[in-house]
Amino acid sequence: MTSIYITTTKRDYCYAKALIASIESCVNPAPIFVIPDDDYRGETMFGHAVFRPSDPRALKLDGYYKKLRVFWGPAERFIHMDADQLVLRDLMPYLERVSSLPAPFFLATRRTQGPSVPDDGTEEQLRQVYEGRAGQIEWLGRFDPSFRWQDAPTFNSGEFAATKDAIDPEELLDTFERGIRFYVDHGLNNMLLSRRPGPFMSDQGFLIYFLASRTPPVRIQWMDNLYIWGGVNPASLTIQAPGDRSSPLENVVVHWAGGTGGRPGPLP
Repeated sequence: MTSIYITTTKRDYCYAKALIASIESCVNPAPIFVIPDDDYRGETMFGHAVFRPSDPRALKLDGYYKKLRVFWGPAERFIHMDADQLVLRDLMPYLERVSSLPAPFFLATRRTQGPSVPDDGTEEQLRQVYEGRAGQIEWLGRFDPSFRWQDAPTFNSGEFAATKDAIDPEELLDTFERGIRFYVDHGLNNMLLSRRPGPFMSDQGFLIYFLASRTPPVRIQWMDNLYIWGGVNPASLTIQAPGDRSSPLENVVVHWAGGTGGRPGPLP
């Protein structure tokens, strides 16, 4: 069975509540685990189990990196969702897709709508895309001179799906701890709570680097246009009418990724 993890912070608990309500209204019951801030002591949140890893090293995955705790969770295969999104359509086709994939896998989402750089774009174009989504290449070169950022697929970490065995947890923790030391040694901002400066644009850049730097690299599978970015003009959004069963894996959620202005609120 596929489970759903939702990571949230104290300031976003209202969004998590709304996201859970939207899931419950659109999908048959599926196990939901909430990963809140560590000072939340309850065993449940909004009617669903709270997950806290027992491994003290995994507990250090905090701030932006808290979502990476999903690889220590009870679910063998799962969907992860940041709290700042809402489900618009039936989530079952997405859950069924994740349930049907042979393990191990890492399934990332991407938008084909809007401006993009073709695969044969210039290196400067590709560099701008990488730095906008993953991290600063100059710092990345200092962190790992052997890494070829040009070969690393970039994706949004706000929603992804995977199996627990898609990564080696010890490797991930070793790389994470090496990153923390690098930020401290070079006088950079707190790696857990900053996007720049540094080699990783938060957990997203770290995960992009980690998956691409394995030998062999972790192969990324793609799901296109699962989400709508909430930063666009609402009038330009394409949202299926109720009862529309066409393209069931498109426009399933709206996501206010990256703290985008215009997030909905206040929500109950």
